[in-house]
Amino acid sequence: MMASPGYMKSEYEKMSYEELLEEKKQLIESINAFENDDIDEDEWDICPGPDVQYQMNLEYLGVLALVIAEKYRTRTDDWFDDDSPEACPGNPGPDD
Repeated sequence: MMASPGYMKSEYEKMSYEELLEEKKQLIESINAFENDDIDEDEWDICPGPDVQYQMNLEYLGVLALVIAEKYRTRTDDWFDDDSPEACPGNPGPDD
């Protein structure tokens, strides 16, 4: 049985940004394997089958992308708390 996207979201929210990126990499590898027909014949004997896993992985990836975006915003909020030009390297400061 596979978990619901809502449950996965709650699990993703507990992960660090780096862990989320690794999870994204694994989901994309699994999705690519299915799309490229790189599935072992015996994997079709398990339940849920690769087709259902593929569909769920796509849903998980969508939820994961939202959580990653939120974690990224949280991480970068610290960069913008300061009004100095160094708050966003390479960009003009408020006085430029």
